[in-house]
Amino acid sequence: MSRPFRKKVALDSLRRDADPRHVEIFEALVLQRRKPVDVAAAYAMSRNQVDGIKFRMLKRIRAIARRMWGELDEQ
Repeated sequence: MSRPFRKKVALDSLRRDADPRHVEIFEALVLQRRKPVDVAAAYAMSRNQVDGIKFRMLKRIRAIARRMWGELDEQ
């Protein structure tokens, strides 16, 4: 599986649950090389749902960020 395809799949899975503005914030954080846990926390704060966001969703965001971060290292 090519890198751009994996990244697209990761972003598509995020877009299903996210507002486009939140996806832009998420992509910017990943490109700034933030740690996955920081990306997940910042993403939750951007949605004003620090307390209410589902733990499962945070885990998924963290996993997507980790995958995208790894792809940046490969380039």
